[in-house]
Amino acid sequence: MMNKYGLDLNKYAALARQAAAEGCVLLENEKQALPLREGESVAVFGRMAFHYYKSGLGSGGLVNTRYVVGILDALKECKEIQLDEKLLDIYADWIKENPYDEGQGWGRVPWSQKEMEVTEEMLDCARSNDVSLVIIGRTAGEDQDNNTNPGSYCLTETEEDMTVRVLKWCRKDTVKQAVLILLMLVTIMLGRIC
Repeated sequence: MMNKYGLDLNKYAALARQAAAEGCVLLENEKQALPLREGESVAVFGRMAFHYYKSGLGSGGLVNTRYVVGILDALKECKEIQLDEKLLDIYADWIKENPYDEGQGWGRVPWSQKEMEVTEEMLDCARSNDVSLVIIGRTAGEDQDNNTNPGSYCLTETEEDMTVRVLKWCRKDTVKQAVLILLMLVTIMLGRIC
């Protein structure tokens, strides 16, 4: 007789969420930018917010799930904040012309994704919101080490320009805040951003 094992998916999901939350690292929290506060308006920069992004190519990359929740999905569910819809539309239009690169199968996924050039119209969104989130992601894998190429250990020119320009604007304003979110399991050099 074989034993039957069952998995309580609700308990499993709660435990997975707890593990993910405990795995986050907050390096610095100037002006107590986080957590986001009720009533704040938020501008979301970076294409990685628009696509659920898991950072792992090895056995972790083969995990099948019933559902996933990306950063933007979670932010949209949070009714206490207002997302800048104009900026979201700008990104959505650009992403239609620049789709997410899935790579060429398991283990052959790009380390980073093409990022959108920041325009003055986009910076106006940073100026008109309380908080700007800048989101950058990297893939990692068992069979590939980080290298010094842009898009791996180093930021691409476009990522650096986006981050510097948004953070610079927010630093000029004593009220506006910016948060840099790195979705990655590897180290990265932030260069002139810090």
